[in-house]
Amino acid sequence: MLGCSHAEHINQEAWDWAMKIRHSLKNPFVVHLGDYTDTTAFMGNAGHNALGSPIGPDIEKGLAHLTEMEPSAVINGNHDQRPYDFLDHPDAKIAYAAKQVVAMMENHIAGLGVKAENHIMYEGIQSILRLGPAALTHGTIYGQNAVVKMAEMYGTEFVRFVFFVHTHVCKIATSATYFPCTAFNIGSMIMPKEAKYAGRRPNTFAWQNACVSGEYCEDRLEPVLHLFDRKVEPMQRAVGQ
Repeated sequence: MLGCSHAEHINQEAWDWAMKIRHSLKNPFVVHLGDYTDTTAFMGNAGHNALGSPIGPDIEKGLAHLTEMEPSAVINGNHDQRPYDFLDHPDAKIAYAAKQVVAMMENHIAGLGVKAENHIMYEGIQSILRLGPAALTHGTIYGQNAVVKMAEMYGTEFVRFVFFVHTHVCKIATSATYFPCTAFNIGSMIMPKEAKYAGRRPNTFAWQNACVSGEYCEDRLEPVLHLFDRKVEPMQRAVGQ
């Protein structure tokens, strides 16, 4: 499983690495945890530059990634949700565009053979897919303690693992609760420098490309977290006269 590929903002090298892992697995249940699109033009507070961001290439690229991934389940993320938020827009042109995008996304995912019950719409903290003793979700919480909060929020006697993306970092934490739950924040597939909106956030330096594989049954799970060694450009040195 993986998530936050963000269409044209993807780290292609990391994606190719993850697809080699995915296609090496036998009879896998493959899950995209959301934000397969970026949908910048549909941001609720989009400025002039964001409104001019091309819609077609973004959606097409994101859906092409799903085709290559061949998912068994898709969980929509908050970026994938953006067109849905405009379906009832008072401007008929915007509402029509949103309907076309939503239809394009849903028809494509259904065409990949993803069962309707395995395509999870984004409803915040309610968007959960159970897989054995694990809860899979896109994620809703930001901050340094997000992974602990997710473990505390979803852990029960029957849910002992939580997997999510959303914050783009890799962290693992176990809740200090009677029924301990271990949450995996499994990074993203995004190239940090491509996300212009995050260029002023120090935590962007902590973004990592990763995916998870493993084996599971109804009451047992053995996950493996794979970290991609992303190359970082060296700092520019001053040149003397």
